[in-house]
Amino acid sequence: MYSKFDMNDAQPWHQRAYDVFDETQYLNYKEMHLLTLSWLTEKNITSYELPRFKLPKLTVPQLPLHQKLTELIEEQSTKEKLAELEKKSWFIQKQVINALFHLTKPKSLGHLESHLKLKSWNHGRTCYQKRWDQEHTSDLKTLYQTLIYTPFILAGEKQNHIILRSTQNELIIELTNKHYQSKKAFEQNLFPFHLQWIKGFVYSLNPKIIIKLQVSPSNRFRLHFSL
Repeated sequence: MYSKFDMNDAQPWHQRAYDVFDETQYLNYKEMHLLTLSWLTEKNITSYELPRFKLPKLTVPQLPLHQKLTELIEEQSTKEKLAELEKKSWFIQKQVINALFHLTKPKSLGHLESHLKLKSWNHGRTCYQKRWDQEHTSDLKTLYQTLIYTPFILAGEKQNHIILRSTQNELIIELTNKHYQSKKAFEQNLFPFHLQWIKGFVYSLNPKIIIKLQVSPSNRFRLHFSL
């Protein structure tokens, strides 16, 4: 399996330095924001997928994610700009979820949840198709190497998980992401939709992979992947 990232282009001497991990982070914040925007559109929702309901209309702050990373770091260091984008991406997503649940009529909350889950699952599939060659694998160690390039399971200095088990047929990850540990109800609501995103991503990689959600004794979410 090969990533579609191309980091081999020579970097001009006058541009601020960044590496493949910085570029991955930038793409992840872009994916997060695109996911947020996808929640607000009813396009491609047909009657056999979901019942119709009135989706609240929201205005979402735009992030400068249409630009290349090199264009964004002319005035700031790469780490400063990425930290700023991370904070804004999560903040906007939390606010959108909060507003959607607050503005939707109680009788339509189930429809809203189904809408958000379907959009998230589809967006996860799309992300895989954009970033990776269409090659299915039965090796869960290879799965892990793709997951750590996604917005919600990170490695390196941004690592937000613990590997509890990793074999060719089984992978167990405990999530340590602080955003999933909040006691605020609307912030806790983010995880079910991120989970659907992960499921859509994994389904595109290999539809035979089974994902189960577990909760650790310390109330952290665990993802159990198996074949």
